[in-house]
Amino acid sequence: MLFIPLYHSLDAGTAYPYALPRAVFARHLFLLEQMHTCVDATTAEVCMDAPECTFDRTMVQVQFDDGYEDNMQLIDILENYRVPVTLFIATEYIGKKLDGRSMLDVSQLRELNSHPLVSFGSHAHSHRKLIDISAEELMYEFEKSKAVLEDVLGDEIVRVSYPKSASNVQVRECAARVYAYGYGSSKNDVAVGGYVDNMQIPRVAQEGKTPLWKFVAQNIEALWRIKKI
Repeated sequence: MLFIPLYHSLDAGTAYPYALPRAVFARHLFLLEQMHTCVDATTAEVCMDAPECTFDRTMVQVQFDDGYEDNMQLIDILENYRVPVTLFIATEYIGKKLDGRSMLDVSQLRELNSHPLVSFGSHAHSHRKLIDISAEELMYEFEKSKAVLEDVLGDEIVRVSYPKSASNVQVRECAARVYAYGYGSSKNDVAVGGYVDNMQIPRVAQEGKTPLWKFVAQNIEALWRIKKI
């Protein structure tokens, strides 16, 4: 059973709807650590591939999309709660700006990658909505992003999250030629896994305006569901 809360930014000083204040994100991690088993991406993915892999509590994998520069603020919070995180990077914007907001540069990516609680994945290359482009363009998006990240980080990149969390059959088929795992979004209040499609792993986006009680409710729902599996 896997619950994946999806974040984007810790910069609460903007109108960006997916930006959370640091204090709110810290409260989220406190709740996650108390209620679930927080694991890194590799552990979660190995368990998805092995039905006999079980935990007494729901597994949680915390993820961030895009690669905003304010993600550098993660380290002290992660260390405080010992919660792993996976960052998905839109590689065309490394060291640049996306929608007017600064993105992580190469040195920052390498600094984060050196931390044992941080892992990485691709968020495609140009951050385009992938369901609107051709199969040839999709392969470029996936292969280019993988190559850039592997060159910058020196590690194999085995996972991708789809920009805007949007995918269709063609997107997932192309992604599967390059990556072992693909992450999208859930239409439900809580993303859960039993036996899931490895190229369509659901996540729940956390908005800055989402009240804490709703996040608590998502966690309670995840705990309730594990009792039914």
